[in-house]
Amino acid sequence: MKVAKFVSIFLMLIMLSAVFVPAAMAQTDDNEKLLKNQKMEQMLKSTEVLKETEDEKIISFIAENNELVYGVMRKDIEEPNRVYFQIITSNDLASQKYVEEEVRPEMISDYAAASGFGNGSYVETYGNSITGGIHIYFSPRDAEIAFIGGGGILIVAANAVSFLVPDFHAIGTLGTILGGVMEIYYVLAKNSNGSLDIKIPYVALWGIEAGVFGTHFIFVGSIRAYLSNLI
Repeated sequence: MKVAKFVSIFLMLIMLSAVFVPAAMAQTDDNEKLLKNQKMEQMLKSTEVLKETEDEKIISFIAENNELVYGVMRKDIEEPNRVYFQIITSNDLASQKYVEEEVRPEMISDYAAASGFGNGSYVETYGNSITGGIHIYFSPRDAEIAFIGGGGILIVAANAVSFLVPDFHAIGTLGTILGGVMEIYYVLAKNSNGSLDIKIPYVALWGIEAGVFGTHFIFVGSIRAYLSNLI
């Protein structure tokens, strides 16, 4: 019975991925999609690297609301194949009295450490170089922010992927693709606590780098990974 249920769910979602996803995207207002892409491009162009070491990277960029925000990525000491990421606003810093005339990377790093990387979002590698890939975990708060259009957290997540996999450079493309995936996948497959797991096989990641694969491929791959947890 469980197998039959799994098969029916699998077939339904394959149909959704083949028919519903492209149709849903086609129905999205073209001007709205263009605006989202422009905002993502503007955030990417405004990105500055404030600090980068082997274990930590800090960036700043102008978010959709024209606020200067910061992204922090830090490798897990015990799990070197995992990188935690967090977006930090000026209000966050002000609440902890970290604001001075000039915001320094050390202040941002200290805030992230003090908050325990607040929301707990991370990226990590899984499997081997052939069958493995990248797993992105969005905490409940970050997943909801990304779903309602918070492109800033997507930029930070894409930067975290690049920090973990240095040969990957298509940060803007990945951020845009994640936004498209989030519109459908968050509703269908978010976890019971509101968090979200997205898996990107290496073949898809390098396809994105080469400009070959897009939203549909990652959506199907993530759905497959989600279904495997139901068995």
